[in-house]
Amino acid sequence: MTPPPDPAADTDAPTGASGYRPQSRDTAEWADRMQFDHWRGMSPREKLALVDALCEDARRLALAGLAQRHPEADAEELRLREACQRLGRDTVERVLGRPLPFSP
Repeated sequence: MTPPPDPAADTDAPTGASGYRPQSRDTAEWADRMQFDHWRGMSPREKLALVDALCEDARRLALAGLAQRHPEADAEELRLREACQRLGRDTVERVLGRPLPFSP
């Protein structure tokens, strides 16, 4: 079985006249450059705040998905299930010092 091609090594990806290749195939060169210029102009504190907000958004999305899959679960169980997704069940049980009362 042949593995899928590595997108990072894709020589057919669109490039601009300058030879610049945007990070995503569906992003125009000007938009890609504008995004990187914006990030470059941010202070370390602003970058950290952005990453923190993105991580929190991802956690909230994970909790929403878990709530849909486990409608009977209370907030504590959902929190523990999210921690298991992120850290692994063994780690969560080791930190708690007890087995979790639900199956994956």
